[in-house]
Order: sequence, then structure tokens, then C-alpha cells
Amino acid sequence: MKKLFMSEYLNYVFQKKVWIVENIYMIKIMQLYYSSYNKKFISHTFFTDAIKNSSFPLFLYHVNNLNDKILYHSQVHGVKHILNVTFYSFVIACKENMSANDMGILLETALYHDIGRNDDMEDSDHGHRGAKKILMHISDNKMDMIIPAVIHAHSLLDEEAYQIFRQYNIEKSQYARYSKILSIIKDADALDRFRLRPNSLKPEYFRIDFSKILISLACVLSKVEWHE
Repeated sequence: MKKLFMSEYLNYVFQKKVWIVENIYMIKIMQLYYSSYNKKFISHTFFTDAIKNSSFPLFLYHVNNLNDKILYHSQVHGVKHILNVTFYSFVIACKENMSANDMGILLETALYHDIGRNDDMEDSDHGHRGAKKILMHISDNKMDMIIPAVIHAHSLLDEEAYQIFRQYNIEKSQYARYSKILSIIKDADALDRFRLRPNSLKPEYFRIDFSKILISLACVLSKVEWHE
């Protein structure tokens, strides 16, 4: 099959046909920790559905143009994490019928949301550093300021979202767009917590109901061995 992605990790998960080991693991973990959210979704259908979606070329464009030189590289917050969060964001956004313009903003934000990291420890300020860094690498006259604003806010409490929004001189009328993109990024980031511990998710704190349906997918991808 022709490779779709520049990333070998994405090529692997999108073209993988048999998920027996991963699905057995997923069923076990879902029954053990997330029984009330176990909708019995088959993991591979998320990939086939994504390819069929009319917005898939946009996803393809953004992930294939990722500048991995400015990413933070590690086994915890490195490329695999970034690509997982971007894919979860894309799937949620498709369900939310997000416009092409906002989808592009969302995908760029997801790809670079952790560029402010210096290590893998808890660090609420890495979003602020990341916003500064993305502004250094992309001229602000070519960037929707929602991107650095969401990168800044994603590592902070929800209650701080509006305060951060106001720091970036974005028109008040754009707050709903900013808030939706931030909510998706935060949920997608949380879904990838499976890479830390299988019982580390708190689905009751998800901001978007559909995010709960992706728990099984996130569990499966956490089982995929991939090293940078």
C-alpha cells in the first residue's frame, strides 16, 4: 500500500490490519477501569473513517508538514504523543463539524502544543513558553493568534482560559472559536494519558462528550510500541 504520511508511526497505525493483542488489552483495561464508558468500538474503524472524511486531506497536509526540529523530543511528550493528540483532535473536530479554517488552526495547535516543554515533569508554565516559541518560528502576521493563545492556555486550569485569551488581543467575538479549539486540545491531550498509566484517565472531566468514545482508541494506541 502506498504510504500516506511522512511519519512512519502514522503509516504503521493507519495501515495495520490486525489489532488482536492491542484489542485484547483494550477490552481488559476498559472492563477493569472504564466499564461505564465501554461502547465496544473497534479501534481500526477510527482510521478507516478518518480516511473517508472530507477533511482528511487537511489532516494529511498538516501532519506531513510538521516541523519536528522545534518539537520537544522524549518517549513521554515526543512525536508519538504529538501525533496521537493531533489524530484525536481531528476525530473529535470531525464529529463536531468544525469548519476547514478552524480545523487548520486546531491541527497546527495540536502539532506544536508541547514545544515549550523542557522535561516530562508536571509543568503548568510550558504552555506559556510554547506560545512564545511558536511566535518566534512563525511570523504573527501569518498566524491566527488563537494558536499561541490555546498553546498557552492548554497547560492551565479551565478557569484561566478567558484571562489568557485576552492577553493575545483577539476580538471578543472569537472567544467561542478559541474555547472550542482549547476544549478539543485539552481532551485530546488527556486521552493520551494512557501512555502514563492505564487508569490515569478522568473521563468525567472531559469537556466534549464524544471524547469518551475515544477512550478505547487511546487505550489501543498506548499499546503500540514506537521509539523515536
